[in-house]
Formats: sequence, C-alpha cells, structure tokens
Amino acid sequence: ASYSWDFGDGGTSTALNPSHVYYQVGNYSVGLTLITLEGCIDTLYMLQQDIVTVNPSPIAGFSVNPDEVDVCDNTVNFTDESSGASSYLYYFDHNGFMSNQASFSHDYIVAGTDNPVQIVSNIFGCKDSAICTVKVSPFTLYIPNTFIPDEDGKNDVFLPVINGANPENYHFSIYDRWGTLMFETNNLGAAWIG
Repeated sequence: ASYSWDFGDGGTSTALNPSHVYYQVGNYSVGLTLITLEGCIDTLYMLQQDIVTVNPSPIAGFSVNPDEVDVCDNTVNFTDESSGASSYLYYFDHNGFMSNQASFSHDYIVAGTDNPVQIVSNIFGCKDSAICTVKVSPFTLYIPNTFIPDEDGKNDVFLPVINGANPENYHFSIYDRWGTLMFETNNLGAAWIG
C-alpha cells in the first residue's frame, strides 16, 4: 500500500507511521489516503477533524536591577517580563534560593557570579525558561558598627577590613563623643581593643 498523510498545516508524509512537528498554535485535522497496490486496487480516505491541538507556549523573560552589587549593598530587584505565563519559579545558584513570585527583591550575601533561572508555565502546562547573570563583588571596605571586648574570641576588637585593596596611605583613628583621640594607627592590621 502507499500512504499519503496530510497534517492539516501544509505538511505531508508518505511514511507508514510518520511523526510531525507543528509550529503554529491551533487545531488541526489530519487526513490519510491509503491506496492498495496489489490485488484489488482500492483507495481509502480517512479524515479526523481537529485531532491535533497545539496550545500556545509562554515566553519567559525577566530583568535584574542592578546586575552588579556587593555583599554590603546587596539588594537585587527581579522584574518579570514574561508573557502568557500563569505560574513562575526562580532558581538561584547561591544557597539554593527559590521563589514563586513574578517579581521580587533578593539580598545576596555570597560574593561571586550567580545565574538565576526563571521557569514559567501557562494554563496548558507548557513551559519556557530564561536566565540572567548577577555579579556579587566582595566588599572593599567594611567597618563594623559594634564590637564586644569581653575576650570570648568573638568580635573582641574593632578593626576595619579592607578587601582586595592595599591603600598607600592608611590612617585609622577613633574619637570619643567629645572629640578626644582614643586610638590611632597607620597599620592595616592594628585593631582597637576598646
């Protein structure tokens, strides 16, 4: 027998068990013409109305602002820019963070590059994904606002931390509320013990 398939979107095939990819949303009727080539020659035509339904897919998309932060000024706003989506899921590289909100803010606490992924779904269960990049720099200068000089090994000294920089001129001084100099140094590693 010979087979002639009409997939309803202009696509055809002469295979016995064909496969076909539909690229446009819609309902499609599929027809098959079967012609016997031996014995009694006969033609059979079958048509199945609207047998294939192609649902629309959502289109994922989001933006991050800003896309470069440091661990001290670390809030990143995520803004949904997808279309046709009814549910959202974001995955983050750092700390396994996830969110199912369309738009939200996230505070990064680990330096490095993060690649958050947005996965959107629509009411038909169709999915799409998008990815962005966020760069999180380590702090350059960190000055603590408190310390506890109780010799327990935790936060015992007051010391500014300079990360990734080696200043040529360093001067660190502490004054009391009346302006009296309490401590000063030009040594990067010297800490005030209170």
